[in-house]
Amino acid sequence: MRKPVLTVAAVALCFVGSAQSIRPVEKESERQAPFQDEQSHAVKRFLTHNHQQASPENIIFSEDFASGIPVTWSNSGQSNGVDNPNAVWEYRGATGAQPATVGSRGAYGNPAATILSPTAANGFVIFDSDFLDNAGTAGNFGGGIAPSPHYSTLVSPVIDLSGESNVVLTFNQYYRRFLGPGNTTTPASYVDISTDGGATWGTTLTLNSGVGINGSTARDDQQILNITSVVAGVAQARLRFRFDGDYYFWMLDDIQLTGLQNYDLDFVALDGWSDIDWIVGDGSKMGINTRAQAQDWTFLSSIFNRGSQALDNVQLEVGIIKDNAPYTSVFSPVYASLAPGDTLPYTFLNTLGDQFIPSDAGTYQFYYQINSDSVTLNSDTIYTFTTNNLMSLDYNYWYNSLGTVNFGGDSSAMAVRIDFEANDTLNAVYVGLGSGTQGGARLIVEVYDSSAFTGFVTGFDKSARLDSAGPYIIDPTNAFQGNITLPLSQSLYLGENNRSVYLVIWMFTNGGASQVAIRNDQTVDAVIPTSLMHFPGQQWYTGYTNSRSFDSPWIRAVTSGGTCNLDQNIYAETVGNYEVEFSWDGTGASSYNLYLREVGDTAWTTLLAPDTFRVLSNRRPGDYEFYVSEVGGGNPSCVSNFTVECATDISYIYFVNQAPELGQYGRVRVYGTQGGKRLYDAVLVNDLGDTTASAYGMRARNLINLPSGNYQIYVNDAFGCYADSVGQFTINAMDTAKIPFMTPVPNNPP
Repeated sequence: MRKPVLTVAAVALCFVGSAQSIRPVEKESERQAPFQDEQSHAVKRFLTHNHQQASPENIIFSEDFASGIPVTWSNSGQSNGVDNPNAVWEYRGATGAQPATVGSRGAYGNPAATILSPTAANGFVIFDSDFLDNAGTAGNFGGGIAPSPHYSTLVSPVIDLSGESNVVLTFNQYYRRFLGPGNTTTPASYVDISTDGGATWGTTLTLNSGVGINGSTARDDQQILNITSVVAGVAQARLRFRFDGDYYFWMLDDIQLTGLQNYDLDFVALDGWSDIDWIVGDGSKMGINTRAQAQDWTFLSSIFNRGSQALDNVQLEVGIIKDNAPYTSVFSPVYASLAPGDTLPYTFLNTLGDQFIPSDAGTYQFYYQINSDSVTLNSDTIYTFTTNNLMSLDYNYWYNSLGTVNFGGDSSAMAVRIDFEANDTLNAVYVGLGSGTQGGARLIVEVYDSSAFTGFVTGFDKSARLDSAGPYIIDPTNAFQGNITLPLSQSLYLGENNRSVYLVIWMFTNGGASQVAIRNDQTVDAVIPTSLMHFPGQQWYTGYTNSRSFDSPWIRAVTSGGTCNLDQNIYAETVGNYEVEFSWDGTGASSYNLYLREVGDTAWTTLLAPDTFRVLSNRRPGDYEFYVSEVGGGNPSCVSNFTVECATDISYIYFVNQAPELGQYGRVRVYGTQGGKRLYDAVLVNDLGDTTASAYGMRARNLINLPSGNYQIYVNDAFGCYADSVGQFTINAMDTAKIPFMTPVPNNPP
């Protein structure tokens, strides 16, 4: 297995791949994706980082909204460019119109999903753009009390920071993103800072740029912003939390200004790597994998020391939980001392020397913890799954759905690349269906080797297609259950290590009457180009610009999991020169297919076997692999190997004939060849190693006109296998003195 190497060059390569990607602009119709889709696995989002700070400095200012929005704060807004008293932040709590147990009330929200801040129970604030636009009714765009887009500000009172040399802003948030100012794909969440009591707002901090369209932060996300350079020593500072955009919501709580912590640190993104990242073998990050395909995981992160003191003995620990029970941990090396204001990069904080392979079936959780002598830092967890026969890019998290409505109808398509590390058999494709799927829609599945993808414009080389099956009709039961399994026309044996295939799903709408929506997972950014989407009449794309709304669709490979479904005891043995006998335990089927190829070949030869026994003759020497399946593609066996060796009893007879005294060149007769493949070659080699005579395809042959010298005879059969014995003989020089017609005649004068 190839090991990952963490180098700057590798990072540069990642940037090259990103630069080559193609991502069309997001479509506004995506707003129609129900937010309820998220709730099946909402706890599995991997975004938040929990700081455990030691020796905090003074708290300069704080607001937890325990008694509502204070009168010292200002709260105003606009609806579709016009001042509107309804386009404002709302208080959720005991004295508010809604209790703290209610989140967004919009048509695409989930009221039960509220911010998970430390003091959420005593109240928080929300800007509910979703509800203000549609009044809680799906499709009622613009029908609410304050139609979108929205511009709304929540402004703090004046805060005296004249005596402060260090100022850090922290707050908890829960934000779901759609569009930003002017319906651009930027986020709608901003913090503005004023140093003159609100007369001007000279500094703007854009938040949540890393959250994809239709994506959200974690419910307990905490923002920590060092604003010292802007407000330290300022007597009239104000903070403005600004929602500027279209849909969905922004919840805030526990806003604080503090001095610099003595000991404080944070995860940071660096060189194109996420602040918390990982490498899976030499392939893609797959949230679902099989035991047979399990690869080594290397975890990495970068951290920034934002405190005023050095951090000693810094180490990354990745804790691993299996099936909700502590399982094991892996560690990076220990860094002696990290100075204030310095960054410790992923090139050091990684577990390359202590990798983990999730090879047992189960549900795994990974969390990152930075340990030091003075403070620790913990991440949220990410869930992955090791199964017996499913492989997928997604992390079993249903975030949103995309399909024919978004891409343009018939001949829309999605494709995912699945990387196989070990031999396996691909039997079917599982597709997760979103709530917009309707019975009567049709799907076609295709399988290609990854090398068949020729480019975003040209797509897949049809001549290199491994399989095509369908069309499959989605019935109402499939739509209700949210999934459909598409069997391939034959089981595909993928017997090459480090091989990748694309699973392509083509979607058809039954004349526009039935739409298809496929579930999508936004847990991680997909590695380009492991997931692709196709717009009819256009080309393939890697996703939408600045969005995760297409990243890891629920298109899953159903494999044999490296196991053999056919009762085995399959073997092959040579029973004669170049003759191989195959035998296996059957399943009661009427006939079987025997698949055979030389190691290194890409194509299989398929031979029908009416019984559980087959003999093949005239097999060329070499290493072979083979497997058996029932006719029709069912119940494949594991792949086995055998070797055909050269015959060891190739023999021949030779006879040397020469009469140098009679002026004849020598000759040799080779005959009586046997023991190998019928038809033989004979080659004579002289003292200098040169071939002086040869006979090909002979049974018996005379090699004549041999000049004097020493010779060796090499005989091989039609498969190039040589006899063990090497003939040796000598041809004598002619004696011209004894040959009458070669005796000199005197030259007598006339």
